[in-house]
Amino acid sequence: TKAIQAALDTEKSLVGSSGAVYKITERIDIDKVGNQTIDWNGSTIITSATLNPAIDIDKKSVNGGTTTMSNLLFEGNNVVVRAIYMESRVVFNS
Repeated sequence: TKAIQAALDTEKSLVGSSGAVYKITERIDIDKVGNQTIDWNGSTIITSATLNPAIDIDKKSVNGGTTTMSNLLFEGNNVVVRAIYMESRVVFNS
């Protein structure tokens, strides 16, 4: 979780490893100022932690911006209450 969070906090454009599986144990916050593009590149985020949400996208408190995400599969193992919570503009691509 910490490595993913650190990358999201520092990069405006991020590309995941093709087909990778990222295990998270804590919520991921996507709140970097400005526009941000995240191509998960066919990756899967998996968790067995009870998270609500697992991914929180909130740029309204940091002067806005659009988050564009693509190519992600999320596996919550029937324990995640909410996978993604969006409080700012988000564009999803296949």
